[in-house]
Amino acid sequence: MEVRWQERSVIVLPDGSVRIFSQREFRVISGEISFLAFPLSKPPSRFAWWSPVPARLSKVSPKAASGGHLTYYFTLERPFNAKSPAWNFFPLYFDVPRWYRMGQARRFRSRAGPAASDVSSEFESIEVLSEAPLFRQRFSPDAHLRLLVALPHGFPAGRVGLRVRLRSDPYACDRVEESRLARLSEVESTQEGLRRVGEVLTLTVPQPLLDRHYELFWELPTDEQRAQWMKGSVRSYGT
Repeated sequence: MEVRWQERSVIVLPDGSVRIFSQREFRVISGEISFLAFPLSKPPSRFAWWSPVPARLSKVSPKAASGGHLTYYFTLERPFNAKSPAWNFFPLYFDVPRWYRMGQARRFRSRAGPAASDVSSEFESIEVLSEAPLFRQRFSPDAHLRLLVALPHGFPAGRVGLRVRLRSDPYACDRVEESRLARLSEVESTQEGLRRVGEVLTLTVPQPLLDRHYELFWELPTDEQRAQWMKGSVRSYGT
């Protein structure tokens, strides 16, 4: 599979629940693909999808799935194959309750990994791995990744930053790739790199690398700051 575009847009609600839109543009360059798999670390409260070809959806429980996560499988009635050079879009929409902590002292944790141990911040990531179930993946020369996080109106997030973690060692970062994205963030004539406009955070990665977790993180407010923000939000919505 060759990937040209992958996007993940996350709308964060005041209680930490999220609404996620994810899409990928791809084509098959060798052989054929008869199914796609999408693992989720937490069961969604709503799940919707669209396929460019007829497909059947099935769901495998975390205990039965090979990766230990709830997994949605799409069995394609007409497989994608290398005979067609067309690019395919595959979008997903899903809601997940209590995905993020909204304050530093809130202890629930829905995700694992090195970044999850930092109680002062939250994060989201996007990646394409070289090895997927039953097929390999690569980027096209003009490939882009785009990660967007829309925090609630007026949310008192602190510093925003990026990390690029290695799949081979999640506790190590690719400093060269981080520096490249930092330089792109300073170019005002493009939207590449890390950007922040109010409560909307974006990380756009041109010519991304495989097996890298591109993370966008933001510092959380203290619980006192969060409580003050919540009071202000109630007054705003009540007027």
